[in-house]
Parts: sequence; structure tokens; C-alpha cells
Amino acid sequence: MENKIGVSVYCGIGSSIEEICAYLKEAASYGVTTVFTSLQLPEADSETLLRDFPKMTEYAHSLGMMVDADISKKTGEYYGINHRDLKEIKKLGVDVARLDYGYSYEDMAKMTFNEEGLLIEMNATHVTEEKLQELVKYPLDKDRLRFCYNFYPLPYTGQRYNETKELNDLIHKYGFKVMGFIPATSHHRVGTGEGLPSIEKQRNQPTRINIQEGYLCGFDDICFGDDFASTEELQMLAKYKKGETVFRMKPIISGEVIDWVANNEHLPWRYNLDAIVRSWKGCGCPLNVNDIPATERPRGTVTIIKSNGNHERYHGEIVISKIDLPKDENYATIGHIVEEDFVLLDDFISVGNNFRIEMVK
Repeated sequence: MENKIGVSVYCGIGSSIEEICAYLKEAASYGVTTVFTSLQLPEADSETLLRDFPKMTEYAHSLGMMVDADISKKTGEYYGINHRDLKEIKKLGVDVARLDYGYSYEDMAKMTFNEEGLLIEMNATHVTEEKLQELVKYPLDKDRLRFCYNFYPLPYTGQRYNETKELNDLIHKYGFKVMGFIPATSHHRVGTGEGLPSIEKQRNQPTRINIQEGYLCGFDDICFGDDFASTEELQMLAKYKKGETVFRMKPIISGEVIDWVANNEHLPWRYNLDAIVRSWKGCGCPLNVNDIPATERPRGTVTIIKSNGNHERYHGEIVISKIDLPKDENYATIGHIVEEDFVLLDDFISVGNNFRIEMVK
């Protein structure tokens, strides 16, 4: 399963089918391949949902999108749909069944062999090593099983970033992929007013930070929990990729050195450091930076190691300060990371990630 980006839509809670389809068309134009939705919302009008849901899924499929639907015991209570009947769920146009509650691990393992070709998605929120050990005891098709977090409408109820990262590492250890939700800042789902993130700290962060932080946290796929993300947010979702973090920098010099830094992807040394982000010498800057002055290096300072000092063997390496560091004549200062991006410096993981530096005024 390839990494995917997604949007959410919700039939029966205030948006017409025409509005939903127009949004899906725009999202598809930016490479969105997953549509998340729910078949267990108590606030949805059941008659409208049952009328519009098949129309939505048919249109999503015409755009090349997969439909991922949240299903539980409540699905039958609210809409008369048997939550265990995958044939019935498939007929609605669902491609991925996110099984929220009402299923045992043995049930979900068996469902991976379903004849309808549905992918099975398990709730990642309460995963433990013991539960994963129980899951893999049962025969299952690992290629048709993945995990997905909850999102949290109420402030202060979302997950902690570090604990989510640990859960993602655990899920990856067992060979599964995982999707997480980020909020849209431009529009919140009807009935909610505080966004729909998986991770609490992302509730009020900028979207460009949330996307990249989500990938650094270990999400394989990222989906807007809220419906009707803005055009700008969709563009961001398409722009930022897993495995590549983009730091914005205000340059203090101009010329070919800045052009080189901006136009190249930078490969870090494959271990994590507390004080700096450091690029690998083998792809370092080939230009002469010896005449560029050294300065104090407060947090976020971007420097290049000179070739005429004590660290000549490392010349050309880009070094970004994660903490305040003293002036060192061996380092040429070329700019400063935008303060809003400091969170990405804190979260940056060298293993499995490269970085780019984008120039801003």
C-alpha cells in the first residue's frame, strides 16, 4: 500500500451532495486519493445519508479515490446497516472498513480475507504490544490490514505527540501502516468548533507544520479530519511529502551559496543530535564560504562549515542550531530558520528523513 493523502466528507450533516462532490473534485486535482467518512455519526440525518452516501462514493471512485468509512455497532442502530456484513458495506461503495468497536481481534483478522476485497482498518489509539501480539497469532492478510487513529472534537482530549510517535513505531515494528488526522483551520465539521486532530498539540498549529510534524511522528498517511479544507490547505497536503522536511529560512546573504542551498535536497547524518541538525558531508555545499562571516548562533541559525579552519574535513556541511550556540569562526552564517518552524527542528529525525531549506523574506 502506497502512502496516501486524504480528505473527509460527511453525508447527512449540513452539506449537499453537490457541495461534497465539488470539494472532492478539487481535492482530487491536488492528488488526494483517500476520502474518509463516517457511518456512525449520531448527528447525521439518516434519510439524507442513505440517499447521498452511494452518490458520494460513486463520484469518489470516478475520480480514482478510495472511500474509507468508520463503522461500528452504532452503524446498525443509526442507519440499519449490519456492521458485520461486509457485502452490504461494499455495496455502499466502501473500499476501506475502519472497524471502530464491536469487533474482537480474531474477528478483524478473519475479515482481512473477505471476498469483497475490502481493506480492514483497525483503531490505532489503544494499541499495545500485547494486543498486537494477540492479533498476529491469528491467520490474517497483512497486506489488507492497516491502522488509523481517532480524531478528537473536544479540546484537551487529543493524544500526546511523543506517545503517538511511540505507538507508530510499535505499529511499524509489526509491519503495518497507520493514518492520522490533522484539523483544517479554514472550516470545522458541523457540530464541532475546535478542529478534528488526532494529536492535541496540532489543534491550533499551522497546517504546514501539522502535515510535516505528522510525517515526522510516523504517520504513513495523513487525512484532514474536518471537511472542506481550503484550497491553500489542499495545496500544502500535496506539497509536503513523507521523508522530507522543509525548513523556511530568512537569508542574511545573497548569491550562489543561497541558490545552491535552496535548490538542493539535503541528506542528514543518520543519527539524531540534541544541539544541531547536520547535513552529510558527501552532499555538502561545493562553493567557497570562507569569506562569509561567523556570528553568534542562536536557535535556528543556519551555517555552513568553512574549509579554511579547524573543521576542514567537514567543510560544506550545513549545520542548523536547535539550541543557542556560541560564535565559532569555523561556521559561516547564512540565515535563520523562521521561528514558527522551530517545532520541526525539535521533532526532526535524521533516520529516514531528508530536508530542504526554503527561502522567505
